[in-house]
Amino acid sequence: MIYLDATALAKLVRPTDETAALAAHLQLTTDPLATSDLAVVELHTALAHTGADPIERDAADALLAGLLVLPVGPVMPAAARRAAADLRTVDALHLAVVNQIPGAVTEIITYDPVLTTAAERAGLRVTAPT
Repeated sequence: MIYLDATALAKLVRPTDETAALAAHLQLTTDPLATSDLAVVELHTALAHTGADPIERDAADALLAGLLVLPVGPVMPAAARRAAADLRTVDALHLAVVNQIPGAVTEIITYDPVLTTAAERAGLRVTAPT
């Protein structure tokens, strides 16, 4: 399973320099794609803050409809235990979601350097196609 955080999802909704590489990377896999309900909120919040038009909001909904959306609620205790001075709350939650099914997530796609560092430190494979 490949886990996409909100930074990756946003690039699939609102094109950037990395969008083509990300889309090509995803087309090469047969692994299921997943995200979390946290990333769903982050994506919609980012779109709202940047004045997304209805077409972008619809594109986000269509994208999310094709993903397995993992819940954050059940992993809150694990995220609390994972807390570290250099780890943001949202990163602890993303990592707890990824680890809720041990070994199920084979790759995390993120363009967030803080989450990248935390995930790599946890022994997870992280990519940011460019």
